[in-house]
Amino acid sequence: MNKTLGLYQIFKLCARQPLCNSSSPIRNIHILSNVRRNYIKSVTHSHGLRSAAEHYSENENLDGPQTENEVIPVEGIPLDILKLKTEVPAVDVKFRTKHNDPTKHTIEDEGLFYTVPKEDYNMYIKDGQWPAFHKQVQAFQECALMVRRPALEIFEIVEHLNLKLPPARLLIYGQQGHGKTVTLAHVVHRYAKAGWITVHFPNMFEMIRYHTKTPKTCVKSFHNEAVYDLAEEAGAWLKFFKTQNKHNLEKFTTSQEYKWSEKESSPAGTPLLDIVTLGMDRVKFASDIIGVILKELRSQAAEKNIKILVAIEGVNVLYKDIQALKDENKRVINGQEISVFRNIQKMFEPTWHGGVCVGTVCPSVDALDTQLDPLEVPYTPQYLLKQKGFEFMDPFIPILVPEFTMKEAYNAVDYLIDRKWIQRSRGKTHDGKKELILLSNRHPQEMMKLSALW
Repeated sequence: MNKTLGLYQIFKLCARQPLCNSSSPIRNIHILSNVRRNYIKSVTHSHGLRSAAEHYSENENLDGPQTENEVIPVEGIPLDILKLKTEVPAVDVKFRTKHNDPTKHTIEDEGLFYTVPKEDYNMYIKDGQWPAFHKQVQAFQECALMVRRPALEIFEIVEHLNLKLPPARLLIYGQQGHGKTVTLAHVVHRYAKAGWITVHFPNMFEMIRYHTKTPKTCVKSFHNEAVYDLAEEAGAWLKFFKTQNKHNLEKFTTSQEYKWSEKESSPAGTPLLDIVTLGMDRVKFASDIIGVILKELRSQAAEKNIKILVAIEGVNVLYKDIQALKDENKRVINGQEISVFRNIQKMFEPTWHGGVCVGTVCPSVDALDTQLDPLEVPYTPQYLLKQKGFEFMDPFIPILVPEFTMKEAYNAVDYLIDRKWIQRSRGKTHDGKKELILLSNRHPQEMMKLSALW
């Protein structure tokens, strides 16, 4: 295993060298540059692979194949593995779509970038992304999302749904770093601009992460001692929810009286915005107020002809033992014992209509409390949701987010060049682009990391 990882490090080091002008060990990797990375990683004896390259370099021209169909004959590797045909010609391609309005995106925009206005970025996308994404936005001076097939599939499915029936459940899954979070952000942006109410929980991962400086605290619910409240997190979400949906919440009032404590209550007919403001000011009641808001939305949205998008980042958190939260007996608390998580789960129940539920299942949630690399954790919904969660969500529509296609990979590299992220002249050539795509194996997150060396 160490030898395999060592070979991968040579691949990463290769990014710092001019093509075919590197030192001897690195030049050997250039000779094998037509081998897919996933095949290289499967080879356990990396020294044997390099020896084959050295044998070739002593007897053949280092410039590689002389014709388009000629392939380097490396001992022990099938010729069909060595053949790598590019799907995109060696010319610059257009990588931006004409439509920055997500409601107008179609299959013709697949693989192209669209620019998110700064106001929309702050309102719908910023809180749902990883810190590295925000640094990227600051460096590029804009937020640009790629229109990818998984998001287009969701748009197509929702367009043909009968919203008079219970909400359909769509689960986005895929390997860590393939773009599930960005896909969900694209979906939220589209339906928010279309006038839907967005019940968007973008930071489920942060809700259960342990912080040394500010440890998580939970208290027993005022109404049900069997569950626990995350008061501060609930109050912060209410502020986020109000920002996204203020124009729609003005149309709602409470259908009954709600009692928050022995002395405080809200009568029937109270504007829902006032209830949200109460939860922001009195975080002690924030978890209960989230339950009230979601209940009123489920019962009134269809009557008011307002559609609801439920968007949850890391829905498998609902069924996880949360190591950062423990009760007074030092017992680890399960996600089903958190009042906010229970209220989220009710949105996935088939007891209402007039909306759609979309969630992501994230391997990083399972790797949070272990030594596992998120890339090594199985990423299928059945594994990540566990038995209880899978049985609850079934039936659902799975949406796979794969690695980049060749078109998407070339467009991503062109975008990095346009943003001056890739500055070396060699990295801007077609051969330089191919090398970056090869080394990253079209993995979006790995491509971004490696491009910093280009």
